Amino acid sequence: MKSKAEKHSPLKDKPLRYAGQSIDEQIENLRDKALFYVLYPAFILLYIVMQWMNTIFLPSKSSISISPYIGDVIFWGIIAYCVYKIFQIFNEIKRLAMARDGEKIVAEGLQELIKQDAAILNDIRGDKFNIDHVVISPHGIYLIETKTYSKPAKKDTTISFDDENVYVNGRVVDRKPIN
Repeated sequence: MKSKAEKHSPLKDKPLRYAGQSIDEQIENLRDKALFYVLYPAFILLYIVMQWMNTIFLPSKSSISISPYIGDVIFWGIIAYCVYKIFQIFNEIKRLAMARDGEKIVAEGLQELIKQDAAILNDIRGDKFNIDHVVISPHGIYLIETKTYSKPAKKDTTISFDDENVYVNGRVVDRKPIN
C-alpha cells in the first residue's frame, strides 16, 4: 500500500493561462506589499503603547530608554509614510485592474474566431515579456498586445494611427504599442 508521501498529481502539463493572469499575479503581489504597510504601523503602535505604559506605571523601572514623545513623533512619521505608500499601491492596483479587464474583454471578443477554426491562447509568458493573446488560424498566426487607457469622463476620445505612432486625442502614446 502506498503512503501519502508517494502520491503525486496525475496531471502532466500545466493548465493554459487565462487572459490577464500575469496582471492578476502583479495585483496579488501589490496586495501583499500593502499588507506590510498596514501591519508595520500596528507593530510600531504596540511598541509605543508599551513605552507609554512603562513611562506611566513604572517610571523608575522603565527598560525602554527612548522617550515616549520621540516614539510618538516616529510613529506618526511612519503612519504618514505608510498611508502614502498604500495610496500609491491602491492607484497602481486600479490601473492594473483596468488593464486586466481590457485583456479579458479582448479575449472574450476573440472567442468568436473559434467558430472560424482558430485557436486562441492567452497570456503567453517569456523570460522578460508576455504576449497578451495569440490567434492561430488558417490565415496565419497573430500576436495581439492589449492596451487599455482611461478616458476623460465628459469628452470624446479619438485614437488614430499614422503607420508609425498611435495617437490618443492628438498626443503620441508614450509607450511603443506597435513594437
